[in-house]
Formats: sequence, C-alpha cells, structure tokens
Amino acid sequence: MQDKIVIGGEESAGLSIRHHVPEKDGVLAGLLCCEMVAKRGRLGEQLRALCNQVGSFYPRCENFRLTPEVKAKFTEKLGF
Repeated sequence: MQDKIVIGGEESAGLSIRHHVPEKDGVLAGLLCCEMVAKRGRLGEQLRALCNQVGSFYPRCENFRLTPEVKAKFTEKLGF
C-alpha cells in the first residue's frame, strides 16, 4: 500500500504487482504464464534459462510444534 514493492508472490500462485491490485491475484499469475508460453515457448526451457542466468534456490517450509508455554514466551519476545 506504500508503493515500495514491485512484485510479490507465494507458493499458492498468488501474485501481486505494483499498480495492479493491492491483493494477491492467482488469475493474473496464470495469465502471465500463458503469455510467456505464447511469446517465448515452453515454461521449463524458460526456467532453465533463468536458473542458468541468475542461479537457483529451493525454498523450505518448516513446521514447529510448540507447547502453549513455549508459544507464549515466543510471542511475548516478538511483542505480540
């Protein structure tokens, strides 16, 4: 909302782009993928070319099971 971020995304295909909509939009992400395929060819080839150019990363998602006591201490330290 402060116009500081150009593009943002998440693993569930939500995508936000500056000056589009202030919330994530999975339809826009799908349409942009369709446009990339129409103009540049297969997505797999585009992804390989991008990784060759800038490198790659593998995001991790961790789930932590906290006892109510540990959760309370943790959220207190975060200021919530």
